[in-house]
Amino acid sequence: MSSWSDKEMSIFTNASSTIEVEEAFVPGRLCILGEHTDWIANYRASCPHLHAGHTLVCATNEGLYARVKKIPLTGTEGEKSKIRFIHRRSDTSGENETIFEHALDSSSLKKLAKNGGFHSYIAGTTAAVLDAIESGKFIATSSPPLSSSSSTSTPYIIEIDNYRTTLPMKKGLSSSAAVCVLVVQSLASVLSLSPTLSLSQVMDLAYHGEMNTPSQCGRMDQCVAMGSGAIALMTFVDQEVIHLDPITCQCSLYFVVVDLKAFKDTVIILKDLNSCFPIPNNENQQRMHHYHCEIQRVAKMAKEAIEQGNIMTVAKAMKEAQQLFDECAMPNCPSQLTSPKLHALIEDNFIQEHTLAVKGVGSQGDGSAQILVESVEKQELVLKYVKEALQLDGFLLSIPAQQQANSGGNDETNDW
Repeated sequence: MSSWSDKEMSIFTNASSTIEVEEAFVPGRLCILGEHTDWIANYRASCPHLHAGHTLVCATNEGLYARVKKIPLTGTEGEKSKIRFIHRRSDTSGENETIFEHALDSSSLKKLAKNGGFHSYIAGTTAAVLDAIESGKFIATSSPPLSSSSSTSTPYIIEIDNYRTTLPMKKGLSSSAAVCVLVVQSLASVLSLSPTLSLSQVMDLAYHGEMNTPSQCGRMDQCVAMGSGAIALMTFVDQEVIHLDPITCQCSLYFVVVDLKAFKDTVIILKDLNSCFPIPNNENQQRMHHYHCEIQRVAKMAKEAIEQGNIMTVAKAMKEAQQLFDECAMPNCPSQLTSPKLHALIEDNFIQEHTLAVKGVGSQGDGSAQILVESVEKQELVLKYVKEALQLDGFLLSIPAQQQANSGGNDETNDW
């Protein structure tokens, strides 16, 4: 699977040098069910009763668009090579453009990453790629990548111009992972990394990049590297052994993804739920262990239903997953997981009448919701209601029925 979507090459003239520009796109991801089981599986070494984690995920149509180029810094003696990330917001937050620029120096980039914030993902991921090159895991064949390159080397700026963003940020759709994957793919392309990165290597570098930040993410979110519209079952044996198995849809899946226009704090959610492991200290924390064990069965039920073309069983699995989460996770983080906006949507009479299932997204909380419906017509009807009656934002996500599977789930690029 290509790391890039619709590659286009353009030639620009700049200081008598030709600059190649690549067009890139990285989607977000929708966790249909199984959230949090990716990082819970990390505790299996000290908690033998825990099963492997299982999540059912698909990549969205919405995402981050970027133009990537390498700009020579001619006539700038002593200048060091840099990474520049331009982020242009497409929403109405008021923060229309931010620019991050820093020397390609792993040590200082890691320090910046620890500060948190949007730019930390760029700094942390750039550092992760540079570390992989320094260790000899990959070779930058186009030019020396590090700021300590010899004085005879021409310094340059690797510019990632994220000129359009259609993915809602901080809404449980893996916007941070999309940024990290975009940085990995951009650096790999511009530096012509050898050997060529596999899907699993892109995901691994993006994961370690985000782990350089205050975020305590799991291994699920980096599945955005699959590309738009892909769907898969992810199995987390432990922190290092993960399997990604593409699923053949025998029935089309029609989702409406809703931005609840409320606040959620993923850091608090992860902190509170992590406190339940490895050893539960009370009944509420024991419930999270129960959730992790039960969701394995629900995820496999949903996978089989998709492969058999049984959308009603998919809806049943989503409802059961939400009920399990509310019963087991909410008591351990009531400040974030009581989720009044999400549950108001679930209980809305119109929504109940015209949809098959409604469920939280990502780490849950009042970030986003996913609504499963039975047809394109229902998608349009529900989206109109969400926007006009509920005054919320949303977008459509459709996964068409397929004739045959993608490359097999046991392919080496999907297991690591």
